[in-house]
Amino acid sequence: MILVKRFFFYLLVFVVNLLTLSVYAQQKRSYDLELIKAKGIDTTTKKGVLVLFYVTTKKASDFPPSLSMRMTYRLGDDKKEKIIDINKSNNVKVLIYSNDVNVKSPAVYELIKDKVDIKQKKEFLILAFYIDGISDKPIDKMSLIYGLWEKKNANARVETKYEFTVDH
Repeated sequence: MILVKRFFFYLLVFVVNLLTLSVYAQQKRSYDLELIKAKGIDTTTKKGVLVLFYVTTKKASDFPPSLSMRMTYRLGDDKKEKIIDINKSNNVKVLIYSNDVNVKSPAVYELIKDKVDIKQKKEFLILAFYIDGISDKPIDKMSLIYGLWEKKNANARVETKYEFTVDH
């Protein structure tokens, strides 16, 4: 009886360790996704937001990661999170910039120039999410949950929650 109990105890420890390792492995990602800024795009009603992310990878072979078309958001102090399928939504537009952001969008460049050196040797992307029509009230605080797909593993995506105040 003691042998059976020990067997099940060690089996349980093994399974817990295995689950812990697999969860840890899923949390690693090959890129960095840094929130740069959230800026109001509608100065009158304050209902539209531009959210800018800076994307770099740890190894050149992992660049670029693939865009995810799923985003979860929460407005202000609202407890309810909502999911947007960017492909099917008219409320979110995504533009991607690189080291030519100063030419393609001088307005976006003005927002990032103090945080991103566009002349750096390392490859990078600027993801610009234009979000509008998701609120009847002005948007001052917001949270987004977002993650990119791994380039080398199309089944791997780690989402991160970003909470921020919108600059108007």
